[in-house]
Amino acid sequence: MNKEEEKDPNLLQIAWSMVAAFFGVQNKKNFERDNAYIEKKGIKIYIIVGFSLAIGLCLILFIIVNLIVP
Repeated sequence: MNKEEEKDPNLLQIAWSMVAAFFGVQNKKNFERDNAYIEKKGIKIYIIVGFSLAIGLCLILFIIVNLIVP
C-alpha cells in the first residue's frame, strides 16, 4: 500500500498519538501517518483532542489529590 492509499486515522488513533506525544514517544510509521493527515486536512482535530486530553488529565489529578488530601 503506498502513501496515497493509506487510510486516515480514526479518532482513537489520533487520541493515542496525542497520548504518545504527552510522553514524548512516537513510532515513525504513526508520525508519518499523522503528518500526512495534518497536511491533507489540517491540525484542528489534533488541537481539540490534545486540549481535551490535557483537561482530562488535570481533572483526574485534581480528583486523586482531593481523595488523598482531606
